[in-house]
Amino acid sequence: MRQGVPVVLVQMLEFLEQYGLHQRELFRASGSEARRVELRESLDRGEDPAFRSDDVHAVASLLILFLRELPQGLIPVRDARQLLRVYTKTKGMALNLKRAKKVLYSYAPETFNILSLLFHFLSRVAAQCHVNHMSSKDLSNVFGPCIFHVPDSCIKLVEQELCTYLTQHLIDSVTVLLPNMYPPEPRCDALSTGDCAPPPALLSSLSAGGAKTANSPVPSIRSVAEERV
Repeated sequence: MRQGVPVVLVQMLEFLEQYGLHQRELFRASGSEARRVELRESLDRGEDPAFRSDDVHAVASLLILFLRELPQGLIPVRDARQLLRVYTKTKGMALNLKRAKKVLYSYAPETFNILSLLFHFLSRVAAQCHVNHMSSKDLSNVFGPCIFHVPDSCIKLVEQELCTYLTQHLIDSVTVLLPNMYPPEPRCDALSTGDCAPPPALLSSLSAGGAKTANSPVPSIRSVAEERV
């Protein structure tokens, strides 16, 4: 179970895991705008989105939109700057990784779990870059501005560039920095019937901080992960 992770995010990532890893230009091709709007409206009504196998680029666009609309970004500015200080003031890759890991493990359980799910997925996308043409650098250019919301300032471009670099580093080093608590799961064949998962929460409410999550009675995933450090 994925504690603290919005159900709609799980659904999108599982769909892209099954149908998108080998799609050329996965997160750069826009796909059908009409279909993206249709799916967005379905999610906002709280309905099962009933993804079709040809919805890959539309769902990829929705994933980017979901992250972009989080009010403070997945990693808020204060936390992002804390991570950036690790890499700008610490010498030595091993020490960088150790300190970065400490920062990541200090995050709220919900953020920690989403980061683990998202970055392991992005790592698997990058592993297929010879097919999908989405290297970790390409992915960081797409997801960096979505994950880190850099406020307007005289150094915004510099900070955004650093956050893009940091995103690439997290993708490349995810197996060291974050536990893979969410390995890909087989998806049932009833893709368009809604039998695989409960209806997702409203996309708009998720972005506003009212996310419905896939909770579980088992101990916190993050607490289990910390025991493995």
